[in-house]
Amino acid sequence: MSLKKHTGWLAPLNYDRFFNKVFSNLSIVKDFLQDFFDIEIQNLRSIKKKQTFTDDSQGVEFDFRCEIDGKPVIIEMQQWFKIDITKRFYTYHCINTGLQLENLPFKSMPLFEKEEQKIRDYSDLEPVITLIWMVDDKLGFTEDYIIYQPTPDVVSKFIENKILWKNPDIKELLKKRDEALKILQNDTKDLGFLKKNKLIFTFQKNIINNKTKSRYYKWFKFAADTLKKDNKKDDFIEYKEKSFLQMIKRLQREYIKSEESKYINNYDEFIERVKRLENGFRKQGLKDGHKIGVEEGQKIGHKEGEKNKVIQIAKKLIKQDYDNKFIIEITDLKNEEIDKLRNE
Repeated sequence: MSLKKHTGWLAPLNYDRFFNKVFSNLSIVKDFLQDFFDIEIQNLRSIKKKQTFTDDSQGVEFDFRCEIDGKPVIIEMQQWFKIDITKRFYTYHCINTGLQLENLPFKSMPLFEKEEQKIRDYSDLEPVITLIWMVDDKLGFTEDYIIYQPTPDVVSKFIENKILWKNPDIKELLKKRDEALKILQNDTKDLGFLKKNKLIFTFQKNIINNKTKSRYYKWFKFAADTLKKDNKKDDFIEYKEKSFLQMIKRLQREYIKSEESKYINNYDEFIERVKRLENGFRKQGLKDGHKIGVEEGQKIGHKEGEKNKVIQIAKKLIKQDYDNKFIIEITDLKNEEIDKLRNE
């Protein structure tokens, strides 16, 4: 079966080259970020995307990097399935923090004999936001987006404490909540800075399926519309805002270069090959998983059968008035299991 080529009126926004082409326009970026974060941005400036950290390290190139009112933001487009995205984007997130070192001012630490030592003033460090635009992968979520940010361990333990949440005493629950809040809200020496750093995974497919009324919905809907292989001019009548008209102008197939048309076809073929590889892994995984599941099921069934035999023996011994100690030696059942059988 031959691959259906993308012949739409607009080139796909989700493809790297066209994403970069559109997001090189700061007015478009500003409108997108304002709609996504539901804020008004006073000052936006782009920052060079390619960075090298040491003489020996390989350079990293971000899809888009900017500052919103002085705060560094990364926008990354993730077009297809990759295993390592969590650690990859966490690394980018940390790198974007480290790159601020270049511009941090110095402060002086007085030494003996009127000497001084210059050190960076970390108080000017800004929190970082990394926004990952997931085109296909939903990471098992149904929400529009998920935010991860550093918070004290006590918060996670509070949420994950199953015993606490089953406790009918609401006072105990509120007490633990107050303890967690006390730690969470401690801003001594700017501890609150940590939770201002955010790693945001946005899911294009979920946003489209959820049909959210949020301001950002139209951006992901527009991107999804451009992915349609045979999209037409009439598909984009609803997009009348200035930024969308600018995007349409930049993505119109009749105005893009021949090398960009070739790029689309090559990209389509590349994605098709990647998806075939994914499907191969997935099918093999299902096959292996089924085999393992059958084997484990047989083991469990065997164990359950053995357990039933032991229980029947214990019941007979109970009827014959043998004590728990003797029954435990014969069956290896626990004392409370035997007591439960006696009370049946």
